[in-house]
Amino acid sequence: MKCVTAFKAAVLAALLADAPTAALVGVRVYDVRPRDDSVGGAWIYVGPINARRNEFDGGMLWAVTMRIYGASVALQRDEGWNIADAIQKLLHGAQLTLSTGAQAVAIQVDQAGDIVDPLMPLMTFVDISTELHD
Repeated sequence: MKCVTAFKAAVLAALLADAPTAALVGVRVYDVRPRDDSVGGAWIYVGPINARRNEFDGGMLWAVTMRIYGASVALQRDEGWNIADAIQKLLHGAQLTLSTGAQAVAIQVDQAGDIVDPLMPLMTFVDISTELHD
């Protein structure tokens, strides 16, 4: 399953390298949610990742889904949706290079939404999916 963690690393690297995303969150792109909401501004983190194994013609294919969250500490819905928009514009149709040599099919953005909870920053999410050939 190294291809799954390599995919996660490639997504994080793409988010960090993207100028429109950086304009919104700077370098605050994390592998997991920060323990503390005082990270100094809006941020992005990778949520749940799911990988379903499929065998084909002697090879292995992983159907991977990933949820990417954007957080607005200013509690502004527009800021949250701007983050989600930057994520989906960057990743939809992208074919990322993986460190393992695995091949990734173009990423599909499946859905986006927001989560409003009075006890936490306003969150948006973008769900993506791809297939990884191991």
